[in-house]
Amino acid sequence: MAKQKRSKRGMGHLFKMHLGKQHPADWKGAGAFWINFSPGKGCGRIVQALTDADGKAITDRAQAEQARMKLVGAGLAGDRVEALRGVLSSKLATAETDLQAARLESVPGVKIADAFDAYERTPRTMRPDSGDATLEQYAFQWGRFARWIGENHPEAVTLRDVTEDHAAAYAADLQAAGLSGGTVNKHVGLLRLVFRVLRKQAGITADPWGDIRPAKHRAKGRRELSTVELRRVCDEASGELRPLLALGLYTGMRLADCALLRWDEIDDAQGVIMATPQKTARTSGKQVRLPIHASLREILQALPRAGEYVLPETATDYQARRDYVTDKIQRHFRACGIDVHAAGTGGQIERDGAGAPVRDDAGRVQIVDTGKRAVVAVGFHSLRHSFVSMCRAAGVPLSVVESLVGHSNPNMTRLYTHTSGGAAEQAIAGLPSFTGGDGTPPEGENALTGVLESLAGLSTADLRAVGARVKKLLATRPG
Repeated sequence: MAKQKRSKRGMGHLFKMHLGKQHPADWKGAGAFWINFSPGKGCGRIVQALTDADGKAITDRAQAEQARMKLVGAGLAGDRVEALRGVLSSKLATAETDLQAARLESVPGVKIADAFDAYERTPRTMRPDSGDATLEQYAFQWGRFARWIGENHPEAVTLRDVTEDHAAAYAADLQAAGLSGGTVNKHVGLLRLVFRVLRKQAGITADPWGDIRPAKHRAKGRRELSTVELRRVCDEASGELRPLLALGLYTGMRLADCALLRWDEIDDAQGVIMATPQKTARTSGKQVRLPIHASLREILQALPRAGEYVLPETATDYQARRDYVTDKIQRHFRACGIDVHAAGTGGQIERDGAGAPVRDDAGRVQIVDTGKRAVVAVGFHSLRHSFVSMCRAAGVPLSVVESLVGHSNPNMTRLYTHTSGGAAEQAIAGLPSFTGGDGTPPEGENALTGVLESLAGLSTADLRAVGARVKKLLATRPG
């Protein structure tokens, strides 16, 4: 480190203090500026913190120089009254600082590695009453931060060692990793929450995350599935995955609501599902009334009614590890030849010259290693988009669609409560079937017309996939 430039004679010695340690004035780390000077002959030397007009510690070098001139200048000018006042003021400030430092020293602090455990042990009256799934997500977010600071700033061991510079660098690392603005804000929000809840037992006097500006959120929605894709994922699903996908497609419910659907939320007499969406349960608590499509009714009637949940295995998996259920759905989509990641990103399916997925000897779809971060474009939420699109294509009024899918905004929810039950029933009944029978189209001219209409709305990739499938079927037909 370069030697600090010596101050002019009589101007005192300027330096930085951070966590009770003294550093040169030009030290790049965080800290407050102090001065060691003599206000005049016979007054002795004074060591005190430099503060602004509001009494706040000065952390800017230029402001520190101005404060030094104001403080020391009085002594150099011979104004001994002002100098002595400065002596008394500095002694008081020093005493207060020493008291604060003594209090900090008496607090053992909280190690970063142990902080989240300490957060979970904190009484729920002092922190948000989060569910198990939320705490699991919080633990993941904290673990990422703990690993990052351990690798990049091993000198920061406790929470009070974390500086604003560390916080800014970590926020930049989150964005550099390609996370969306909303995800970055969730990570930073969790860190700010843990620091706030543990501030007393950790001896934290300032929030290093306080000045981190929210990242801009650019929503990356899931795309809807084409007609061919919908039929394929429904036809080839088995076990509880088949009714799970049917629930998402014919109700527009989110994954959590489908996976945790209870039998007591299904009214067979009226042919409706009366459920409270998990997303709005703590805010509006409003139920949605969803008429049951004929295809969905047939699937539900074939399920055993033992236990609380419609899909007991899925409910157990979702409550333990919701990402396990999500991964299972993604693997099924890939097995159906659907790229679940956006074009140009990682995780793309390897395809042959006809556009068909390349599979290994076990029938598993092969993935191309592009070296790029994968961005999810297709998932269970795509069924919700497909549901809305089918309703709109069938001419269902927007107010009816919105009342069916629900809304997280209470003001919007109130707007949709006037939708009549009859309109909802007609909307659901008019949707096409993708799960009935064996998935083969009816015979005759109407069937050909329906196929042509379906093909007209397909993308180039879909048409290639259809062509490859037809080619494969023709090759295996006898004669």
